Amino acid sequence: GYTFPDEVGPELLSAVGPFRQNPGRDALGVIDDDTYFECLEAQLQRQADVTLHLARTRPDWTGIFTQTHSTDYANHFFIAQSDAISGAPAAVVKRNYEGMYRTYEACDRWIGRLMEGLLDEHTVFCLVSDHGGTPTTFRVTDVNRVLEGAGLLVYKEGARRGGGGEGAAG
Repeated sequence: GYTFPDEVGPELLSAVGPFRQNPGRDALGVIDDDTYFECLEAQLQRQADVTLHLARTRPDWTGIFTQTHSTDYANHFFIAQSDAISGAPAAVVKRNYEGMYRTYEACDRWIGRLMEGLLDEHTVFCLVSDHGGTPTTFRVTDVNRVLEGAGLLVYKEGARRGGGGEGAAG
């Protein structure tokens, strides 16, 4: 039930083994961080196994999409106290900063493996984020205003400003 088309699921189970949908994020704070990051690494590498298997066995497919929620998990669990401005004790700040860092290291390895296995002269590889992560205890940052202020975003004449990217060209 986690694949489209559905019939790919049994093939993947046979070819690459079972898939853990969630690396134990609900256990963060209950299990130790090293165990969580071992689970995260295993999950991301299995996702790479699945993606690379599909790329090899489905040459007629015009697109393969894969995604991870691990950075979102990290944003919910670690980011609020990953900076000294949070007021958390130094040991908590250090642990949470390391949690963010280790999450992005694991994602970098996952992305690197996908790039090594997929890229050729005919492949487009896109890396997309659905949203950034900021601590919820602080003021929300309007990314468009920051980009505009840095000269990295301009608007077409008459375009609506703020509240999203509609009318923006950058």
